[in-house]
Amino acid sequence: MQKTVETVVKGASGAPSDPSGHTSNHVGKPIHRVDGQLKVTGKATFSAEFQLEYVAYGALVYSSIARGRIASIDQSAAASAPGVLGIGTHENAPTMNTPLVLSTGGVAASNLPVMQSDEIFWNGQPFAVLIAETQEQADYAASLVQVEYHQQEAALSFDALKSQEANSTLTITPCCALPRQRRYGDQ
Repeated sequence: MQKTVETVVKGASGAPSDPSGHTSNHVGKPIHRVDGQLKVTGKATFSAEFQLEYVAYGALVYSSIARGRIASIDQSAAASAPGVLGIGTHENAPTMNTPLVLSTGGVAASNLPVMQSDEIFWNGQPFAVLIAETQEQADYAASLVQVEYHQQEAALSFDALKSQEANSTLTITPCCALPRQRRYGDQ
């Protein structure tokens, strides 16, 4: 206990607390910052404000149903919106290989084919992407896309999902079932 008190008193007496013996000459003193004046006057240019050439921006369009098929997509208004460079849907997206799921040594949580077919597997599934000259133009054009669905009954219970998965070639791995690495201390 006596040693602890001596250590505390020694540290409080202004002696350097850094084992290397260095003291800080900066605490409580102003430090000149090269960009300080620009920042406090509002004249600094932040990274998001730099204008780069040849940059395109994207906005996704999401399904509003939980299960079904896309009957039609009306993208005419979006295509004629200012700044739109292109629209991607399952109709013109490049064919992708089915991703390997974690349970088979892959990195994907599921092998659901996003933008590869007209099938909708979950509410909020992206089914189109709008590419435009600015983010605002892409967002606006995405709001102009109209879609009609052939809605199907969604599986809303675990039992229904189990029977649906048994009859499907698609694999859905819940996030809580993903293997996790345990780490202890500094490992």
